[in-house]
Amino acid sequence: MINFLRHHAIDIKKWDNCVTGAKNAMVYGEAWYLDIVSPDWDALIEDDYTAVMPLPHRRKWGVNYIYQPPFTQQLGVFGSADADRFLSALPADFQLADIQLNSYNQTNHAKVTTRPNLLLDLQRSHEELQKGYSENTRRNIRKAVDAGITNVPHAEVDEIIGLFRQYRGRTVDTLQEKEYQLLRQLCSTAAARGLLEVHGIRTSEGVLLAGALFLRSPHGWIFLFSATHPDGRQTGAMPAVIDRFIEKHAGEATQLDFEGSSDPNLYRFYKSFGSEEIVYLQLRINRLPFPLNLFKS
Repeated sequence: MINFLRHHAIDIKKWDNCVTGAKNAMVYGEAWYLDIVSPDWDALIEDDYTAVMPLPHRRKWGVNYIYQPPFTQQLGVFGSADADRFLSALPADFQLADIQLNSYNQTNHAKVTTRPNLLLDLQRSHEELQKGYSENTRRNIRKAVDAGITNVPHAEVDEIIGLFRQYRGRTVDTLQEKEYQLLRQLCSTAAARGLLEVHGIRTSEGVLLAGALFLRSPHGWIFLFSATHPDGRQTGAMPAVIDRFIEKHAGEATQLDFEGSSDPNLYRFYKSFGSEEIVYLQLRINRLPFPLNLFKS
């Protein structure tokens, strides 16, 4: 039986045991992560936590809705269960939902969109992994080596966020001060749990050219956030940052999750490291009464 539980009634220990023990385990679904990105999240739970589905929710204009929190690419059902059974158990109180299921979840729901994710298996040697890079990516890494900017101190989280805000952040409407504060909190908590790696590249004068935040998940690492200085694009700084991370973890029984992208340029860049596309589903549910449902789909 699938039961709906409010946040205060969830057994966090059982919850985390279910999520981290599942074949589709992802750090996004762990209680500490959800507590940061969507405090007071509720959940659907099957039997004695044999499978679970987090329900991050908000209320706006009198409407309760389920949403995808920032810095949380995939959620959905964790554990061996039929996603459609969980979706059928969503309380009627939630009149709208716009959520991204994980790649193990399948559904017959009509309102779904396929989204791309990109994963790189790191179990091979660094040399073997580099053979899978595109020629352009290998060339950019050589540029960084020739420029002498590879062996430099790592960056700080705030420095990477600041670099992003200074240049690319101005064009990203979905990231405002609230979201940057969430990211800082996620990184601080992840670092305290030993789940965060920060990699960066500087010039000899100390200017940060590129930096990236990598988050440990039960089955691999997530390329959570990154930033590049305009000068870094000319010296292959970001490819070198990612290659350094890959070199460090090459040969491990793990994977690097690039979180995919619907942006063709970013998709091409992540794909250039030899990663494999794995799709997941974005799901929309609209239970608003007519004619309101015509304005939300």
